[in-house]
Amino acid sequence: SYWYNEGTAGGDTVQNVISDSSSSDSVIWYYNITLADGENNNGPFHTTFTAKDRTGNDVELFVGADLFVVDNILPVVPDSLVSPGDTSYVKEGGMQLGYHITEATGTLDSLNVLFKQIKGPGTNFNVDLVGAELDSGTHAVADIINQPDIVSGLDDSTSYHLIFASVDGAGNVGSDTVRNVTYDSSQPFASVSFDQNYASDGTNVIVTVTFSEKMVATPEIILYFGPDSNSTSLGQMTVSAEGDSIWTFPFTAPANVANDGMVHVWFNTAATMDYAQNILRSPPALGGADSVIYSDTLFIDNEFPEATFSYKNNTDTTLTNIGIADQTILITVSMNEPISRTVPEPVLSYWYNEGTAGGDTVQNVI
Repeated sequence: SYWYNEGTAGGDTVQNVISDSSSSDSVIWYYNITLADGENNNGPFHTTFTAKDRTGNDVELFVGADLFVVDNILPVVPDSLVSPGDTSYVKEGGMQLGYHITEATGTLDSLNVLFKQIKGPGTNFNVDLVGAELDSGTHAVADIINQPDIVSGLDDSTSYHLIFASVDGAGNVGSDTVRNVTYDSSQPFASVSFDQNYASDGTNVIVTVTFSEKMVATPEIILYFGPDSNSTSLGQMTVSAEGDSIWTFPFTAPANVANDGMVHVWFNTAATMDYAQNILRSPPALGGADSVIYSDTLFIDNEFPEATFSYKNNTDTTLTNIGIADQTILITVSMNEPISRTVPEPVLSYWYNEGTAGGDTVQNVI
């Protein structure tokens, strides 16, 4: 007779099994049984033997009656307790495994992790956990013994399923999967554009930043005004409807001519990172540090434009600032800063006998 899960309720009990055979001297008896399945039948397997010797004495001493263990439980590496977890991003040096093993016998015979490529340039590769890494319980995030195999197998910008294939001492096979783990060793960079090219005190401007990859909330932009970074403006950006690789920031152009000139852009790198926590870098095409690609530029202009007129009598060059009818003069307009050539087109207007009525007026000379 035998029963399962010794010491607890619920295990099956089988009584009075007839022997298949025995030795010729009737000392050794053989019983072939098929072990039952079911969670209630896991644990210590207890046997007893009902018989008498040839003089009629009952068998009362049993050796090894509780030696055998039934293990029908598959080993488990719960995906919710694995690090990195589902849909996570990992940067260079960060693909360290943390996990928990649930195994009735206390340790696994083997545990293999398949990094199954699902997107990107990489390929599949396998890594074995060994030694104490196979023990049941929690294993903190750290390099494993075969960490070099992980490092050499990873490819930048590749997403993997991590499939944990486990085998316990009874031959039970478990399989658990962590999905969509992306390895990203590339630092992001930025391209900047403005909704206008010129602004002055009080002008509302929107700057749009397109990053080379998706960024976590919330990037912080720094605007530098003036040729010597006379003033700065720092603020959190807003994600666009197009996705989290494009962010915008509205601001108001500052006053003071000391802030005039091209607006330069950089970011608070402690808050501006991609999903794998890679910090911002300069674009590969640019050699300088803390640089961005300017798709267009913004110039602050707080200087009031001033026109200075000078006159040359082309008909009689001996005269200065004076002329008579039918003589040709050249009027030169000198500006204190560049002006637009087209919007509006620069024109000259003039009139005679200033301060009195009756003199001719000529307007909008090209």
